Amino acid sequence: MLDSHLDRILKGTEVVFLFCEIEEENFEYLCQEVEKLGRIPDNIIISPYQEDYEAFLRETITNLTDQGTRLAPTFAFIDPYGFTIPMDLMNRLLDFPACELFINFMYRYVDMAIHIEAQKENMNQLFGCQDWTNLVAIADPQARSDMTIRFYAEQLNAKYVTPMYMRGKNNALKYVLIHATNNQKGRELMKDSIWRITPDGSFTAFERNRPEQLILIQLEPNLSPLENNLWVNFAGREVYMEELYAWLVGELYCKSHLHQLLRSLRNKKVIEAREYQGRFAFNKNPQIIFPPTRPENQ
Repeated sequence: MLDSHLDRILKGTEVVFLFCEIEEENFEYLCQEVEKLGRIPDNIIISPYQEDYEAFLRETITNLTDQGTRLAPTFAFIDPYGFTIPMDLMNRLLDFPACELFINFMYRYVDMAIHIEAQKENMNQLFGCQDWTNLVAIADPQARSDMTIRFYAEQLNAKYVTPMYMRGKNNALKYVLIHATNNQKGRELMKDSIWRITPDGSFTAFERNRPEQLILIQLEPNLSPLENNLWVNFAGREVYMEELYAWLVGELYCKSHLHQLLRSLRNKKVIEAREYQGRFAFNKNPQIIFPPTRPENQ
């Protein structure tokens, strides 16, 4: 029996899963796992294809374009072996209004490849341009990884890009899961999901069997960056909550963090709230008044 959430999602909706796996052994294993699911609801369709994902997607996009139709609302998880993720294909998918991408960006392999002359054309396709060559001159590993991920994200035709970092031994960055979307709700849901996994706000997970992942005390998020940005953008202004929410989409924090911060500032009488009826509540879209300067030692 479907749980309440799944039942609500599937009511009057068809959900289609398309799995592409070109390696025969992996494809057979995939089919076996699908079979193990047993009977599934009629409006859930699972179709495995023993094909290269890139060729499959390009053909699908071409057919839709030729027919003058759009891609159905899609969450595309691109997880190839290595770094064969052509930027032009990613952006063709993002051209569809209801398509979101979840890309496994294999940073460790990319970082090696940018230093190899024979991989130049592959890197041109990965980044969609040749400006990636500037990354090679960055000597500091941390600075290079930050710039590489930022540069890749900037080439995606997505309004919102959210990274999730995966680290291995010695804290080495292995790969990055990158969510790209032009939909505000999609961005908010992805942020909420990542914060549940990384409550400290690091947006970082480690490979299994890491002792430091055994959390005995719930970690609290560091709201200082959010507070700093809040003052930079709104000092001396009077803004409604809806405007603050719209601004927050571009930040990596969630509504719960903004609420927590505003409650604290209001309790300290640093900010004021007005234009709401009855008991104060954020969902009443109150107007928040920020002083011209940020108080010291608040």
